[in-house]
Amino acid sequence: MKTTPILLLAILASFAATGHAANLPLTTPISTVPVTITKPGYYYLVGNIFFTLPTITSPSAAITVNATGPVVIDMRGFTLQGQTRYHFPTNDVFPTGIMIHSNNVTVINGTIEGFWNGVIASSSTTYPTTYLTGARA
Repeated sequence: MKTTPILLLAILASFAATGHAANLPLTTPISTVPVTITKPGYYYLVGNIFFTLPTITSPSAAITVNATGPVVIDMRGFTLQGQTRYHFPTNDVFPTGIMIHSNNVTVINGTIEGFWNGVIASSSTTYPTTYLTGARA
C-alpha cells in the first residue's frame, strides 16, 4: 500500500519537528505482555493485547518503560486490555497498562482499558515528559 510509507514518514517527521522521537532505532513489535522497554526506540503493538491479572509476585504493569532517551509506543489503533480493575490489598499491587519511569515517552493511537491505572508516569529525579496522542486511557 503506497500510503503506509507516506503516513509513517509523516508521523516520524512530526515527532522530529517536536523533538519527541528524532533519531530513533528501527521499530520493535510488542506482541505479548508483560514487557519492559529498556532502550530508546519506536515500539508498536501487533494487535489487541490482553494482560492477565498479575499474581502477587509478577509484574503489575503490562508495559514498563525504563529507557533513557525517547520512546514511542504506537498502539496502531489496537487495545491494551486488562483483566479487571482489581488490586491486591495485601501488598498494594494495582494493575497498570503502561508504567513510565523515564522521560520523553510518547504513546499514540490506541486504547488502554480494564486496568486500575491506564498510564502512570513517575520518575524519582524529575517530572517525566509523557505525551498521549490519539490514545485513550
